[in-house]
Amino acid sequence: MTGAIVTEFNRHDCHLSSEGKNACNHRIRRFLKYLAREGYVSNASLYLAISTAGATAESIIITLNDYEIKAIRGYIQAAETPMEIRDCAVILLGTEMGIRGCDIVSLKLADIDWKNQSIRFNQDKTDTDAWIPMPTAVGNAVFRYLRDARPRVSNSDCIFVNFDAPHRKLTRHMCWLTLRRVLPERKVYGSGFHVTRKTFSTHRLRNNVRPGMIADAIGLRSADSLTPYFSLDMERMSMCPLLLSELGIPMNGGGGQA
Repeated sequence: MTGAIVTEFNRHDCHLSSEGKNACNHRIRRFLKYLAREGYVSNASLYLAISTAGATAESIIITLNDYEIKAIRGYIQAAETPMEIRDCAVILLGTEMGIRGCDIVSLKLADIDWKNQSIRFNQDKTDTDAWIPMPTAVGNAVFRYLRDARPRVSNSDCIFVNFDAPHRKLTRHMCWLTLRRVLPERKVYGSGFHVTRKTFSTHRLRNNVRPGMIADAIGLRSADSLTPYFSLDMERMSMCPLLLSELGIPMNGGGGQA
């Protein structure tokens, strides 16, 4: 085994995310150190052929468009079955409050403060508390689900439970299925339920809501975490042209704009 072989293997070892690639590289480096320590390979520096970290990558999320937002409203107005009524509550918690799918399925009955129209819960991803105002439309949808669709015999304290016995807490896959039922025509690769959170934040940026207020609204620790959302605001990005000459691109007629 040589450094060239290890490097070539690492180059062709593809992963879906930089986090996954880095985690795999970390394990391979440890394995190569073990081989050298036990005498299976003669080159003790072989692990150096594997990089310690790969560059992070940001994927562009295609947010919900006006047609899809209209389709969601139509679905909500026509909802009649228990499944459809539950879908309405779930999709609105995502689009109108920006709550993650993993947090939606973990919401407890006691998390809703009906008197003050708010929801307070601990965020699974960041392990921080979020206290978010609940719009009237969301409150109405959740109340309708609890009144007309949620199984009454469930012993679970979670808001969303299985329709079939035993009525247990649902997994976040339920949120993805909800999005598929509400928007069956949406065929965007890699677009999961998280698109509702992205849409919530992006629309508020476009409506000139201060980043700090948006961060508070979706339970982020700081506005710095909103950086990926700015790349989705094409209207404001178009207001920041760059001279091609500043990018080192010569133009025959002078410095153009990019």
